[in-house]
Amino acid sequence: MFSLKCLLRFLSAFSLTAFLVASFVPLASAAEDSRVYELRTYTTLPGRYDALLTRFRDHTVKLFEKHGMTNVGYWQPMDTADGAGQKLIYLLSYPSREAATASWKAFGADPEWQKVKKASEEDGKIVAKVESVFLKTTDFSPALTGAYSGGSRVFELRTYVGTWSSLCIGYTVSRPHLGVFQTLRHDQPHLLSPR
Repeated sequence: MFSLKCLLRFLSAFSLTAFLVASFVPLASAAEDSRVYELRTYTTLPGRYDALLTRFRDHTVKLFEKHGMTNVGYWQPMDTADGAGQKLIYLLSYPSREAATASWKAFGADPEWQKVKKASEEDGKIVAKVESVFLKTTDFSPALTGAYSGGSRVFELRTYVGTWSSLCIGYTVSRPHLGVFQTLRHDQPHLLSPR
C-alpha cells in the first residue's frame, strides 16, 4: 500500500530539482508563489574563473537588476569533482516566463553589458558552457522572500529522478540516496569572493 508521502514524492520527483535555500525566510505558502525561477550554471574555460566572478561581482548582478531580474543567490561548488574553481551556480527569479525572455533580451542588447563583456574578455573568452533550467515552486515549498545576512553557510543541491516504485522504496529511508547531489558554498547573497 502506497502512502500519501509516497504519492507526493512520486508527483514531485520526475526531473525535480530540490533546491535547498535555507537562507530565505518563509513568510507565505509557495502555493501563492507564481514567480518563475531559473537555475543557471556557468562553466569557465581553464584559468578564467576569477574573471567570471569579478564580472558578476562588479557588473552583471547590477545589470540583471536593471533589467527586472531578481538575484536570489550565487554559489560556488566546494568540491573539485563538482566543479570547484570552474563553475558558478546561481538562481534568478522573474514574474513570468515571458518576463524572463524579455529581461534576457534587454540585458543582451544593453550597451553597458556589451562594453563590460568585451572588456572582461580582452584576455580571452570566459565561459565555456551555460546550463539553464526554469523552475516553479511546489505547493509544499516555503516561499523564498528574504536574504540571510549572516556569515558563510553550506547548501546542498539534490536532483531526484526515479520511478514510482524506486521513489516509494527510497522514501522509507530517512535520507534516500536516489540521485545526484552537489555541495555548494554560499558566501553572501549576491556577493562573490575569489577563492
